[in-house]
Amino acid sequence: MEQAVAFIAGTSFLVLGLSYFFNSGDWIAWISHLQKQERRGSLTIGMINVLIGGFILGFHWKWEGLALVLSVVGVFATIMGTIYMLFPNWLPGVLRLLEDHCRAILLLASIVLIAIALVAFCEWWQLIAISHALP
Repeated sequence: MEQAVAFIAGTSFLVLGLSYFFNSGDWIAWISHLQKQERRGSLTIGMINVLIGGFILGFHWKWEGLALVLSVVGVFATIMGTIYMLFPNWLPGVLRLLEDHCRAILLLASIVLIAIALVAFCEWWQLIAISHALP
């Protein structure tokens, strides 16, 4: 199952990171729309984060080597999702703070997401090699 989680995370984070990079204008418009939703938008983002984080942590509890990165992402997503869902007023305030630097933040986020995707793909490849090396 860890192999599947690494592949799903690698694919998802790579596509998301590339989308942030190549479609930043659309993401900025979506963030602006999300900001107008105030508390309701926080619940949606929180639910997505809790589901992704819970999935990673449920099937990928590894705390050594490259696998550590994906587990940390799972913990971070779960914590952030929990905060967004329990304290829905928090997200609109964060979005207002980031508003002036949204394009630069998306560029940085795209680099981080692509790096996480590469780490996940490296782990996936290692797991494939290990599974094929066993008799």
